[in-house]
Amino acid sequence: MNKRNTFGTMLPGSAGRIGLALLAAFCFAPQLSAGGSNWGWRVCYLLSPSSEREAKTVQPENATGTGLTASVHRYVVDRLLDLADIFTIEFSAGELDAEVRLTRYGVLGAGIGCPGVIGWSHPRAGGLFEQGVWHADLLFLTAGKIVKRAVWGTPVCVNLKEAGVADMKVRQVSKCEDIWAVGVKIAVFFGVKFQIHPVEIADFFTGLVGIDLENDDMQRRIE
Repeated sequence: MNKRNTFGTMLPGSAGRIGLALLAAFCFAPQLSAGGSNWGWRVCYLLSPSSEREAKTVQPENATGTGLTASVHRYVVDRLLDLADIFTIEFSAGELDAEVRLTRYGVLGAGIGCPGVIGWSHPRAGGLFEQGVWHADLLFLTAGKIVKRAVWGTPVCVNLKEAGVADMKVRQVSKCEDIWAVGVKIAVFFGVKFQIHPVEIADFFTGLVGIDLENDDMQRRIE
């Protein structure tokens, strides 16, 4: 029996929920048994030896040296995160889908299902989520409806229905989809979606010289 979410839209039934449970068990059980629950790019944050709070409590005589060390570490972590942002991947269970994407302006694909999904749908926006979806895409034209509800982590929730030219502005503002991403998806009950993000490639290389195109560096947020 399907269940309605807060959007009043049909979300995954038994097939999607069983798939979600299998994905969660596969991906998280080893980490939980080891006493940890972080994964993916979040691990990079643990590489930093000092937080903003710690930096503020440093003794005056060591402030300069410690501040420099913290800045270097944040720079390294930011570059690792930028590198991880170049690729995103999702694993799903409970859908039938196939898609080839050369940016949102060149999509060919169609699918239907109510899957449970784990992974990153957008750089630094990942976790476990339920999704109700049907879609058909030809280049920049689209028809369908996608509803996404977060279960764990930071995936962007979506309630999007379209018929005609895809709304690029909504996708950019909500960050529910990277319109410049290039990738492929294939799903026959179990599925995988892999994307490369050209803008993140540029962000990584400009970040090496201190230019933060995506405004996502820890160093900038702390300062």
